[in-house]
Amino acid sequence: MSMSSLSSKIHFSQASLLLPVILYLQDRGISVDAYLQEAGISSVLMQEQSNLLFRRLVFQFINDICDAEGIEDIGLLVGQNLSLQKMGEIGQWMLNGQTVHDYLRRGCKRISEVSTAEYYWLSTADDQL
Repeated sequence: MSMSSLSSKIHFSQASLLLPVILYLQDRGISVDAYLQEAGISSVLMQEQSNLLFRRLVFQFINDICDAEGIEDIGLLVGQNLSLQKMGEIGQWMLNGQTVHDYLRRGCKRISEVSTAEYYWLSTADDQL
């Protein structure tokens, strides 16, 4: 597949993947509605976690709000405040894993259900996962 055909594809992510970012910002008193609108994301779409959003718009929203609000490490900050319990059905499904390996396997298996063009896999080498 050529690079031009890869870049011309439209990728989507479920609104549920953006929700932790929005909640983090709102918890810090940052109003996100204007930033969502500026990025072209309807706040109505955020009301249902399974709604699909153009990934380009999601990244635009995150970049714009972080630039405007002076936030440098949004991924790290959101991740520190996130738990699988807050990630809905997929988070609960992952938590049902009996081992760390099962937990990771479950996450790799289900990522494509919430975000297109995301692929993860586990491999072993020298008895290491």
